Amino acid sequence: MKLKFLKNLPRISILLSAIFLLSTIFFSYNKASGYLLALSSGVINEPQNWYRFLSYPIVNFEFKIWLLNSIGFILMGWVIEQRVSVKLLVILITISIVSSGLFYAIINEQDNEYIFSFGIIGWSYMGILIVIGCFYWSTYHWLEKVVTIFYLIFSVISYITLPKSGSNYLFYTFLFATIFPSIILYFKLTRSKKT
Repeated sequence: MKLKFLKNLPRISILLSAIFLLSTIFFSYNKASGYLLALSSGVINEPQNWYRFLSYPIVNFEFKIWLLNSIGFILMGWVIEQRVSVKLLVILITISIVSSGLFYAIINEQDNEYIFSFGIIGWSYMGILIVIGCFYWSTYHWLEKVVTIFYLIFSVISYITLPKSGSNYLFYTFLFATIFPSIILYFKLTRSKKT
Protein backbone atom coordinates (compact mmCIF):
# COMPACT_ATOMS: atom_id res chain seq x y z
CA MET A 1 0.00 0.00 0.00
CA LYS A 2 1.45 3.32 -1.06
CA LEU A 3 1.46 6.22 1.34
CA LYS A 4 -0.95 8.88 0.07
CA PHE A 5 -1.19 11.23 3.03
CA LEU A 6 -1.98 14.36 1.04
CA LYS A 7 -4.61 12.58 -1.05
CA ASN A 8 -6.18 10.95 2.01
CA LEU A 9 -6.30 13.82 4.46
CA PRO A 10 -8.18 12.97 7.66
CA ARG A 11 -11.02 15.41 6.97
CA ILE A 12 -13.10 14.64 10.07
CA SER A 13 -10.04 14.92 12.32
CA ILE A 14 -8.95 18.20 10.73
CA LEU A 15 -12.51 19.54 11.08
CA LEU A 16 -12.58 18.49 14.75
CA SER A 17 -9.22 20.19 15.34
CA ALA A 18 -10.49 23.40 13.73
CA ILE A 19 -13.69 23.36 15.79
CA PHE A 20 -11.67 22.74 18.96
CA LEU A 21 -9.29 25.58 18.09
CA LEU A 22 -12.22 27.98 17.76
CA SER A 23 -13.73 26.74 21.02
CA THR A 24 -10.37 27.03 22.80
CA ILE A 25 -9.99 30.62 21.63
CA PHE A 26 -13.55 31.46 22.68
CA PHE A 27 -13.50 29.72 26.07
CA SER A 28 -10.02 30.93 27.02
CA TYR A 29 -11.47 34.46 26.99
CA ASN A 30 -14.94 33.54 28.24
CA LYS A 31 -14.60 30.80 30.87
CA ALA A 32 -18.09 31.31 32.29
CA SER A 33 -19.62 30.19 28.99
CA GLY A 34 -17.50 27.04 29.12
CA TYR A 35 -19.10 26.02 32.38
CA LEU A 36 -22.53 26.34 30.75
CA LEU A 37 -21.51 23.55 28.37
CA ALA A 38 -19.40 21.47 30.77
CA LEU A 39 -20.79 18.29 32.28
CA SER A 40 -21.35 17.72 35.98
CA SER A 41 -22.90 14.78 37.75
CA GLY A 42 -25.96 16.81 38.73
CA VAL A 43 -26.97 17.08 35.07
CA ILE A 44 -28.41 13.56 35.13
CA ASN A 45 -31.35 14.88 37.18
CA GLU A 46 -31.83 18.01 35.05
CA PRO A 47 -33.40 17.14 31.67
CA GLN A 48 -33.11 20.76 30.52
CA ASN A 49 -29.31 20.39 30.73
CA TRP A 50 -28.95 17.05 28.92
CA TYR A 51 -27.44 18.91 25.97
CA ARG A 52 -24.26 18.86 28.06
CA PHE A 53 -23.84 15.15 27.31
CA LEU A 54 -22.92 16.27 23.79
CA SER A 55 -21.37 19.67 24.47
CA TYR A 56 -18.78 18.92 27.18
CA PRO A 57 -16.02 17.73 24.81
CA ILE A 58 -15.82 21.09 23.01
CA VAL A 59 -14.90 23.00 26.19
CA ASN A 60 -11.20 23.69 26.63
CA PHE A 61 -9.29 26.61 28.11
CA GLU A 62 -5.66 25.85 27.18
CA PHE A 63 -3.91 26.02 23.80
CA LYS A 64 -1.31 23.44 24.84
CA ILE A 65 -4.05 20.84 25.36
CA TRP A 66 -5.58 21.78 21.99
CA LEU A 67 -2.22 21.40 20.23
CA LEU A 68 -1.43 17.99 21.74
CA ASN A 69 -4.92 16.64 21.04
CA SER A 70 -4.97 18.03 17.50
CA ILE A 71 -1.70 16.34 16.64
CA GLY A 72 -3.17 13.09 17.94
CA PHE A 73 -6.46 13.57 16.07
CA ILE A 74 -4.70 14.20 12.77
CA LEU A 75 -2.16 11.36 13.09
CA MET A 76 -4.65 8.78 14.36
CA GLY A 77 -7.33 10.11 12.04
CA TRP A 78 -5.04 9.61 9.06
CA VAL A 79 -4.96 5.88 9.80
CA ILE A 80 -8.57 5.57 10.98
CA GLU A 81 -10.28 7.51 8.20
CA GLN A 82 -8.71 5.34 5.50
CA ARG A 83 -10.44 2.27 6.90
CA VAL A 84 -13.59 3.48 8.64
CA SER A 85 -16.40 5.36 6.93
CA VAL A 86 -17.18 8.92 7.99
CA LYS A 87 -20.65 7.84 9.12
CA LEU A 88 -19.29 5.04 11.32
CA LEU A 89 -16.59 7.29 12.79
CA VAL A 90 -19.13 9.99 13.70
CA ILE A 91 -21.39 7.33 15.27
CA LEU A 92 -18.50 5.88 17.30
CA ILE A 93 -17.41 9.32 18.51
CA THR A 94 -20.98 10.24 19.48
CA ILE A 95 -21.49 6.95 21.33
CA SER A 96 -18.20 7.48 23.13
CA ILE A 97 -19.08 11.04 24.18
CA VAL A 98 -22.60 10.26 25.40
CA SER A 99 -21.80 6.93 27.09
CA SER A 100 -18.73 8.34 28.87
CA GLY A 101 -20.70 11.37 30.01
CA LEU A 102 -23.52 9.18 31.32
CA PHE A 103 -21.06 6.89 33.04
CA TYR A 104 -19.32 9.85 34.67
CA ALA A 105 -22.60 11.45 35.79
CA ILE A 106 -24.01 8.22 37.25
CA ILE A 107 -20.87 6.98 39.02
CA ASN A 108 -19.76 10.40 40.25
CA GLU A 109 -23.15 11.39 41.67
CA GLN A 110 -21.86 12.57 45.08
CA ASP A 111 -19.40 15.14 43.73
CA ASN A 112 -20.54 17.97 41.52
CA GLU A 113 -17.22 18.35 39.70
CA TYR A 114 -17.24 19.51 36.11
CA ILE A 115 -15.79 17.44 33.33
CA PHE A 116 -14.83 18.99 30.01
CA SER A 117 -12.27 17.91 27.50
CA PHE A 118 -12.09 16.95 23.90
CA GLY A 119 -9.49 14.46 25.09
CA ILE A 120 -12.41 12.08 25.51
CA ILE A 121 -12.62 11.92 21.71
CA GLY A 122 -8.88 11.30 21.59
CA TRP A 123 -9.37 8.32 23.88
CA SER A 124 -12.03 6.89 21.60
CA TYR A 125 -9.66 7.46 18.65
CA MET A 126 -7.01 5.42 20.48
CA GLY A 127 -9.38 2.51 20.99
CA ILE A 128 -10.56 2.66 17.37
CA LEU A 129 -6.95 2.84 16.13
CA ILE A 130 -5.94 -0.23 18.13
CA VAL A 131 -8.89 -2.26 16.83
CA ILE A 132 -8.15 -1.22 13.25
CA GLY A 133 -4.52 -2.17 13.78
CA CYS A 134 -5.58 -5.66 14.84
CA PHE A 135 -7.57 -6.11 11.62
CA TYR A 136 -5.36 -4.35 9.07
CA TRP A 137 -1.80 -4.61 10.41
CA SER A 138 -0.55 -6.67 7.45
CA THR A 139 -1.71 -3.99 4.98
CA TYR A 140 -0.36 -1.02 6.96
CA HIS A 141 2.31 1.25 5.55
CA TRP A 142 5.29 1.46 7.93
CA LEU A 143 4.28 4.99 9.01
CA GLU A 144 0.82 3.72 9.98
CA LYS A 145 2.52 1.06 12.09
CA VAL A 146 4.63 3.72 13.80
CA VAL A 147 1.54 5.85 14.57
CA THR A 148 -0.34 2.82 15.92
CA ILE A 149 2.54 1.60 18.11
CA PHE A 150 3.21 5.12 19.42
CA TYR A 151 -0.42 5.66 20.45
CA LEU A 152 -0.70 2.16 21.89
CA ILE A 153 2.27 2.91 24.17
CA PHE A 154 0.88 6.40 24.87
CA SER A 155 -2.52 5.01 25.87
CA VAL A 156 -0.97 2.48 28.25
CA ILE A 157 1.16 5.17 29.89
CA SER A 158 -1.85 7.50 30.09
CA TYR A 159 -4.01 4.86 31.78
CA ILE A 160 -1.27 4.09 34.28
CA THR A 161 -0.80 7.75 35.21
CA LEU A 162 -4.48 8.72 35.58
CA PRO A 163 -5.66 8.94 39.19
CA LYS A 164 -7.69 5.90 40.25
CA SER A 165 -8.77 6.64 43.80
CA GLY A 166 -10.98 8.93 45.83
CA SER A 167 -13.82 10.74 44.14
CA ASN A 168 -11.96 11.05 40.84
CA TYR A 169 -13.64 8.79 38.28
CA LEU A 170 -11.77 10.14 35.28
CA PHE A 171 -9.80 6.92 34.92
CA TYR A 172 -12.94 4.85 34.56
CA THR A 173 -14.65 7.42 32.35
CA PHE A 174 -11.74 7.47 29.92
CA LEU A 175 -11.46 3.71 30.05
CA PHE A 176 -15.14 3.53 29.16
CA ALA A 177 -14.60 6.05 26.31
CA THR A 178 -11.92 3.82 24.82
CA ILE A 179 -13.43 0.38 25.28
CA PHE A 180 -17.07 0.99 24.31
CA PRO A 181 -16.47 2.26 20.74
CA SER A 182 -13.71 -0.32 20.33
CA ILE A 183 -16.08 -3.19 21.07
CA ILE A 184 -18.67 -1.83 18.64
CA LEU A 185 -16.04 -1.42 15.90
CA TYR A 186 -14.60 -4.89 16.58
CA PHE A 187 -17.99 -6.55 16.06
CA LYS A 188 -18.68 -4.41 12.99
CA LEU A 189 -15.34 -5.35 11.38
CA THR A 190 -15.72 -9.01 12.36
CA ARG A 191 -19.17 -9.14 10.81
CA SER A 192 -18.04 -7.40 7.62
CA LYS A 193 -15.10 -9.84 7.25
CA LYS A 194 -17.51 -12.79 7.37
CA THR A 195 -19.67 -11.40 4.55
